[in-house]
Amino acid sequence: MILGDSISRYFTYQFNNFLINGDVAAEFGDEGDGCLSWGCATEISGVYSGPYFDSGKKWSPGTERSDSSSHRQIIEATIDGGAYGDVTTTFRFTQDTWYDDLEDEASEINEGDVLIVNSGWWELKEDDEEDHASDGCSFSSSDDVSDFYRDSDCLDSYETDLENLVAGILRYFVNDDDKAVVWRMTTCCGVDDSDLGNQRIGAIAVGAMNTIADKVMADNGIDTANVYQLSNIANLGTGAGDGTGRTFDGFHPRAREFQIWTQILLNKIARQLGNTEECLAAPSPAPTPRPVTPPTPAPTTSAPSLIPCL
Repeated sequence: MILGDSISRYFTYQFNNFLINGDVAAEFGDEGDGCLSWGCATEISGVYSGPYFDSGKKWSPGTERSDSSSHRQIIEATIDGGAYGDVTTTFRFTQDTWYDDLEDEASEINEGDVLIVNSGWWELKEDDEEDHASDGCSFSSSDDVSDFYRDSDCLDSYETDLENLVAGILRYFVNDDDKAVVWRMTTCCGVDDSDLGNQRIGAIAVGAMNTIADKVMADNGIDTANVYQLSNIANLGTGAGDGTGRTFDGFHPRAREFQIWTQILLNKIARQLGNTEECLAAPSPAPTPRPVTPPTPAPTTSAPSLIPCL
């Protein structure tokens, strides 16, 4: 189970691609006719299917922040894991760290075996709904620094949301030896804005939020994946045409970066599940690819080998 925003969505596509094909996906975004929000999927009667998943639908009515279908996604895939059996992955697009829609789905989420979760960028979006603890804590281009740095109430409310997330979901994965959970740190810069001044403000906000998240997770014995430096203000790039930049659009990491995340996270999951001898052993043949025609690919890069036994 993966919970998060559009960054987690594109990570899910590469994560699934690695489990299916054992390599790095074609580039997302505008490069090489890459995939966007629904991953090059086709839609029939409200259900999407494509090269990275079997079924994509809308799981919630949305919030005041957004009712876009791409911000209410639930994306599921069942992947042939060879000798390890089928691996099922589910991604839910979440618009806050803890809110009514997520709380309503907590019991179903808690039935999973492995959880990768993040919430950060959407905390910086304005919201007046009663179930959002961080009302008034938003990003503004006129700020010298974000509310999440200068206003202690904002960070306090983010910490409260994180603690509620732990109590409602994460603790069920910590207290079960057959489960694993990893909090993925937030990447730069918390805002879809190419202006360097605004990116600086966002970087300050994200840094403060990551500090709070690190504290809450440490207090509750939850492992973290600190991927911030893999997509920070200095190396984001501008997207299409900037091959040295680490994002495909100035905001979302490239598939090759998500492959590094995949290796980091699978390593942490294997250690939590006590499967290091099996999962971190010598390479094995990749699972049989699913018979799906992929999108027109950009040149791909061979992936490091790690047995995907979740």
